[in-house]
Amino acid sequence: MINSFATDNFEALRYACQDVIHQPIRGAAFPLKELIDAALSKGAHGAFLSGAGPTVLALTGGHGSDVNGDTMATFLAVEVADAMLAAAEQNDCAGRAVISQPSATGVACHKEDANTEW
Repeated sequence: MINSFATDNFEALRYACQDVIHQPIRGAAFPLKELIDAALSKGAHGAFLSGAGPTVLALTGGHGSDVNGDTMATFLAVEVADAMLAAAEQNDCAGRAVISQPSATGVACHKEDANTEW
């Protein structure tokens, strides 16, 4: 996974995100496979159960992507999020999608977003 980011070889992320140890056990309570398959079918580079869950993380975009920009990276992120939400709904699994980007400082609430629910 680290090599994928270091070399901008995002095609390898699909395989780097596959986990046969903890995902089958921790993902048994909800449609994990369906969510991952939905993300990959819409172009996500990889998708996986984040920690013990309940977050399923899909990786989209590329080097220097800006989720606030009007770019194909943003379009792809929305397509993946919509597909994952549809898969969840089809399997009676409530949830929400959050599109974000990596940050060197972690999660921050900007003054104009002070009323935003995190």
